[in-house]
Amino acid sequence: MRYKRKLATLIACLIAVGCAALMPAQARATTCDASTVAGSYGVRLNSFFAPSTPQGFLPISSFTPGVFAGRIVFDPGTATTPPSISGFRVGNTGGRPVSSTFIGTYSVNSDCTGTVSQVFPQTGIAQIRQHEIAIVQGGAEVEFANTVTSPLQPGPIFQIVGSGVAKKQD
Repeated sequence: MRYKRKLATLIACLIAVGCAALMPAQARATTCDASTVAGSYGVRLNSFFAPSTPQGFLPISSFTPGVFAGRIVFDPGTATTPPSISGFRVGNTGGRPVSSTFIGTYSVNSDCTGTVSQVFPQTGIAQIRQHEIAIVQGGAEVEFANTVTSPLQPGPIFQIVGSGVAKKQD
């Protein structure tokens, strides 16, 4: 009986050591900077728009849906120029076709989060949109969440709830 117990313990230890040896090593903590996302990405954004209102909640029917697809290019900048973005989007907001270009800036934190500031200079929609971003899969994808929209000129302000994803183009 004693022999069987020792043998069983030895086998269990060998199995545990074998499993540990076959398991992939813990990946190093990923760090990011502006160059992590350098290049061109295909982007998809889904949004809901509502006219700006005083503090309070709007009923769901007050929001207008919007969906966009396009391209965003991240330029990490140089020692003397900040990281910048450029791109275009095409889509539909509440049944109305929309097409626009944008420029802006971005920043990346070492924990692979950051911000994007899109400037839409076109007449009628001139505004700045702020997004929080999360860089995933080593820069293969960038997740977006719209946080703030500000007008560049007097006019209506829209509250926007939106999110999207950008995927690296080869």
